[in-house]
Amino acid sequence: MEGIQSSRQDDAFPPANPRARTVLNGKVVGEETEEDKGLVDVGWDRATAGQLVSGLDNGDLWALIRRFNKQLYHVKAIDGPLPGGLDLWPAEEEKFAPEKLRSRIERVYVTVVTGLAAFAKHVARLRSWNERNRTIAWMAGYYIAWALNVLFPTFLTLLFTLITFPQSRPILFPPAPLAAVSASTGTLQQPRSGQLDSKDSLTGAPEKYKGEAVEHEASNLVTSLAGLAAGTAIGKGPDETRADRKAAEGIVDNEAPKGYNDTIGKAVPDMGDMIAGAGEAKEVASGKKPRGEMDKTKEPMNQAVWEKARPVMRGMAVVADTWEVFGNALSPTPPFGISVRQRLAGIIAPLILVSLVLDARLVYNATTFILGFVFFGQPVLVQGFEMLEQLVPNWRWYLEPRNTILKGAPTNAQLTLTLLRIGEAHKAPLPPPPSRGTDEPPPDGPTTPLAADDMPMEVSQAELDSIQHPDPAAEVEAQAQKEKAQPKKQLRFLNFVKATARTGVSTVFGADKVRATLTGDEQSKRRLGVLHDAKGEACNGPTTFNARYQGKKGRIIISTQATSPCVAFIHGSSGKGEPLWSIGTSEIRELKKVGGLGAKGRLLVGYALGMEIVDGLEIVDGEGKARLCTAIEKRDELFNRLVAMDGQKWESW
Repeated sequence: MEGIQSSRQDDAFPPANPRARTVLNGKVVGEETEEDKGLVDVGWDRATAGQLVSGLDNGDLWALIRRFNKQLYHVKAIDGPLPGGLDLWPAEEEKFAPEKLRSRIERVYVTVVTGLAAFAKHVARLRSWNERNRTIAWMAGYYIAWALNVLFPTFLTLLFTLITFPQSRPILFPPAPLAAVSASTGTLQQPRSGQLDSKDSLTGAPEKYKGEAVEHEASNLVTSLAGLAAGTAIGKGPDETRADRKAAEGIVDNEAPKGYNDTIGKAVPDMGDMIAGAGEAKEVASGKKPRGEMDKTKEPMNQAVWEKARPVMRGMAVVADTWEVFGNALSPTPPFGISVRQRLAGIIAPLILVSLVLDARLVYNATTFILGFVFFGQPVLVQGFEMLEQLVPNWRWYLEPRNTILKGAPTNAQLTLTLLRIGEAHKAPLPPPPSRGTDEPPPDGPTTPLAADDMPMEVSQAELDSIQHPDPAAEVEAQAQKEKAQPKKQLRFLNFVKATARTGVSTVFGADKVRATLTGDEQSKRRLGVLHDAKGEACNGPTTFNARYQGKKGRIIISTQATSPCVAFIHGSSGKGEPLWSIGTSEIRELKKVGGLGAKGRLLVGYALGMEIVDGLEIVDGEGKARLCTAIEKRDELFNRLVAMDGQKWESW
């Protein structure tokens, strides 16, 4: 219970916060592991028994962990004060990478876009008069406030009520499945997926585990945007067929260690260069002369785009962080309390009183004066900011909501890390989320069918059933159109290309085994075992993980029995013997997820072999020495255990 220490007693570090001890739902239900006595397996190697976290449904917990795995793949330990008293904020020196941009876009979709869509559909429902009594109540409240000239105080009172009394939210805004409501008319509509299963997604697609559908929507959105960008670059006409797109499920770090050489990826041209070349070819085909090296705008524009991509990526992170922090402040999950929500309500309350006595003309005059001063007073503002910089060098720090009004409210990643730390403190590490097998199809129908009484809208059961269940005739027609769209000659050609690529990839992996054995080539060693072996012996935590180190098969062992918990690598499949290396968990200063192959290599292997690629993890100790383990099964779960076990304060890179 005392394994996590911190200089600051707050919600993020469980042993320092007594309230954190009650977060795990009662007595931990599980079996003691044989490898690490005292550690309880609550669902790693068996079905989870009951609710794991008090106040949080297991489905919500799994969604948090899945998104945590996608969002984080490189952290460094930091010292000193933490913004808002919480760690795991993005580093100022964070570098741009396309994988990170994809992750940020998906995160913004899952949190911000779906939230705004829910608000827009609530407004549409009110305007539709489909919920007559609720619309009449809102209209009466509005015009009464308008007649009494207290419209703005009434609006602030509504905000105060929603913040202070969570039970008022479903009364004022009764929830309805997003996919079932039209954003334009506010009435019942047929979901885009053809059926209504998931309640928080915009397509209503079926899902086995809560949150999966909206995550797949986000991934497919990024893939569609990439296809649109590629089509724009090469100038496709409106009647041309779109090229096949390959959805990249999951985000991994492809920033390989120094000296890394992706032999397989070398055979594949860079996609960005291909698209740029296709754009130039399109201009030549349109009758324009090739510009080649004479074009002095190409490199400056290309450089400008990449320079601005990093601020855009960071801006997306700020938007998603702020949205999540507000959400967790208004609806806190244990061990985080209601203090931030009370602080927000305390800000709104005096504004209500001020708005009752404030003259509207005074507000108008003050606002227009300030706007004019900002527009015409640049010399004065510049001099004022210079003086402020001298008097209060860190004044920008006080403008960040996470350091003031939202201090103590976590992002979803910080909440997940806190729950992982609580599990480690209780000697009961949280298990990985369950997942549907790659060959397992999604559910045919809604897993939790709705009744008409469950809907706040006035609909009949027949109308609701018509959108909940897929139309078999429509599915048959869609499948026929799909088969008709791709000619047999094209299929034969694609199969030939795929077979050729499969032969080439298999040859490269076979050569890697020979070079690793005979010459000891380091790059070949790193690629050994990157293809998942479904027939291999499963050893997937919570204390033991199959892995390779310098190409040798072995197991990563996490031990908490000793006075100082440690992580070690032992050669062989028994998990016994002298470790090749061992690091105390308190000595870890950096953790970095590393892709088993480069981006192009992953694309080629995924297309040719259709196999899962097993990735690696780099562990750096206090002396700066790095140990790179490859082909780690359950790599994300190992990362989560190491990042939560000790008292390091992390920064995301």
